[in-house]
Amino acid sequence: MFGEIKKKLKNFLIMHMDLQPLDRFVSDINLDCTKQQKRVLIAYVDYFRASRDVAVGAAHTNRYELFQIIQCFIRFGYVIDVCAYDSEEAEKLIDKKGYDVVFGMGEVFRAAAKKNKDAYTVLYLTENPYEVSLEKERERIDYLFERRGIEWKLYRTGRVFEKADEEQAAAIICMGDINCLGRLSEKACRILPSGFFNREYSNRFEKKKKENFLMLGTAGFVHKGADILVEVFKKHPEWQLFLCGHDISDILKKLGHNTSIANIHDCGYIDVKGTDFLKLVQKCVYILLPSCSEGTPTAVLTGMRHGMVPIVSREAGMGFAAQHCFFFDDYKIESIERKITEAVEVPMEQLEKKSNEIFQYANEQFTIEHFTEQLYHALAEILP
Repeated sequence: MFGEIKKKLKNFLIMHMDLQPLDRFVSDINLDCTKQQKRVLIAYVDYFRASRDVAVGAAHTNRYELFQIIQCFIRFGYVIDVCAYDSEEAEKLIDKKGYDVVFGMGEVFRAAAKKNKDAYTVLYLTENPYEVSLEKERERIDYLFERRGIEWKLYRTGRVFEKADEEQAAAIICMGDINCLGRLSEKACRILPSGFFNREYSNRFEKKKKENFLMLGTAGFVHKGADILVEVFKKHPEWQLFLCGHDISDILKKLGHNTSIANIHDCGYIDVKGTDFLKLVQKCVYILLPSCSEGTPTAVLTGMRHGMVPIVSREAGMGFAAQHCFFFDDYKIESIERKITEAVEVPMEQLEKKSNEIFQYANEQFTIEHFTEQLYHALAEILP
């Protein structure tokens, strides 16, 4: 009974709210029947999900970046098929296609590479290499158990990328530190993702307080080090922590915390292009990310595009912008607390100067236009 009602409701929404069904295989973008064209499969973000999310305000830049990936392959003259990296429908269809290039990640990427043995495979590695991610995430899980006696599961490692992906790909376009790939770095090139920007923002310091800290993105709470931040901020009621992303009340309960902590604000989902986000960035000086492992964190890039000063872990992939960041020495509570204490003591005049430098740098380097040109040149270098 409930299943039937659910099915009817879904159909009603699709018909009357113009929602496209997800998990769709999109074929023959840029097909020109007068030409002999190479064909590429892009296994990344679901096309219709990306299209819908861009229309209403996407929560992640990868939705926008998908369309720029498509644009780059159009510039090279390819016929393009697009699907989600975990699309069951796509796995059924790819054996009916013949691909010259397979680009992307996940189960579909692996299946397409296996069925198209002569295809040139380009792994789009948006996080750290598998072994690095696994080691670092396990460290955090062990540290949580050491502190609170709570067992936790891996959140990110192995969900999309597998150990063999890096070895088997003909080339790698990565977003993280290329040196983490070791000997495989010879077949890799790095590009940087984009960050969001709220066009109503101006980098003014009148309302900012250096005791106010923002964290964008709470999915993967332990992976991103938010569990450590909660413990640190509970000790310092004079500091304010604003957490944006998912509702974290259930996670706080699992971690043994009260769901109502006066100086820790669960902001839930925030539209970066909306007024609520503007209010946050206008009063916060710092953006925090003590993550165990990242390629390049788009949340931090978004903060930097709004003049925010990053305090990040060294594993968060921000070494390329070291002159604009503060770094945690390690992930232990004492170290995190010490670095934040130091940050609060920096004079506001110095922070304002640093913020203006970051604002200018980030809005040159982390735009969707710059992402597109980086990707185009990377593909021009590696495609056969």
